[in-house]
Amino acid sequence: MDEEARAKKIFKRLNRIFFSNSLPTPIIEVSDEASYPACIFYPKIILSKNLGKRLPEKLLHEMIHYHLFLQGFGEEEMASSILGHSKRFKELARKFGLPT
Repeated sequence: MDEEARAKKIFKRLNRIFFSNSLPTPIIEVSDEASYPACIFYPKIILSKNLGKRLPEKLLHEMIHYHLFLQGFGEEEMASSILGHSKRFKELARKFGLPT
């Protein structure tokens, strides 16, 4: 299975587990040229090709950003911090077992 197909499969699983299938499926791109391990430019999630075992964690991180954007907090999230890691983001990350 290629990395893009793997990422899409993981997205579906994480969406079911953490978001009750509420997130619309975004464009998921796996790139050799990604400057960060993962990032989101709605409606696209871009992931580095070399994430390996870290793919689920990085994808869930971006899914939290995506969820908050869809809930109408996109501008507020980005304004609260350079990386968009607001109190709301950190609360969800902790709830989902991610490092903050």
